[in-house]
Amino acid sequence: MKNIISDIDSYVDSQKENILSTLKRYIGFKSINVEQLEEGEKSEIVECQEWIATELESMNYFDSVDYYEVEKGRPNVVALKKGKGGGKSLLFNAHS
Repeated sequence: MKNIISDIDSYVDSQKENILSTLKRYIGFKSINVEQLEEGEKSEIVECQEWIATELESMNYFDSVDYYEVEKGRPNVVALKKGKGGGKSLLFNAHS
């Protein structure tokens, strides 16, 4: 376990600038729930989700990256990485 933590720590250190740049871009979006906008205010939810989908696709890691807009102006991005065994699934969920 100690080697894994050390490997992760080393990777994060080596990618620090890239990680910070990506995070700054991500949190720079004004992704306010459309139901909570003040009059005249504009949300960047769509732009944010489009950017996330592009970022995930550019990683060339996921088996698929899909973009769903079930409700207009409220899209969802789903990225899938298939496992190699028959074990349990792992789900990460986030709100932008």
